[in-house]
Amino acid sequence: MTFFITIPIIIYSIVWLDELDKFVIHEKGNDWFVFQYFSRKIVVFGELIKAGEEIIYYRPLVRYLFALIHYIFGQSYYPQMIIEIWFILFSVFLFYLTANLIFNNKKLSFLFAALLLFLFFTDSFKIIIGKGLSEFYALLPIAFLTYFFLNNKIRTIKLTQMFLLGLI
Repeated sequence: MTFFITIPIIIYSIVWLDELDKFVIHEKGNDWFVFQYFSRKIVVFGELIKAGEEIIYYRPLVRYLFALIHYIFGQSYYPQMIIEIWFILFSVFLFYLTANLIFNNKKLSFLFAALLLFLFFTDSFKIIIGKGLSEFYALLPIAFLTYFFLNNKIRTIKLTQMFLLGLI
């Protein structure tokens, strides 16, 4: 499994090495432009509560995550790209653990994880990895919660109550 985790990191690190000292300006109208714009407002102007807009239409957690990354690493876009790869790889690992809980078969779980990695790094997803889309960042909490709920065998009633509390 470590082979499947280290190879994408090495490949993307080499491919994106020229991005290390660049400040990326995205095209207006894209999601990644909006998230970078909001994170800049948080870091530069200190808009922690407002976070760039009066009423939050876009996903709020990503802008704070990007702001934290830019606060720690500066204007370079490279750390954000590598962190996105780590989110994907940890999510695939958690889905491997989840599949192992469901199927109780390590070979089948490994096949499932390898298929998921194959889809991420060979399909059209590979083009948008590193752009800063919130879907890749949302994948890790979803994978973690799926593993957590299946591992702890939480009853359906409690799960429904948690879901309803999450809506509030």
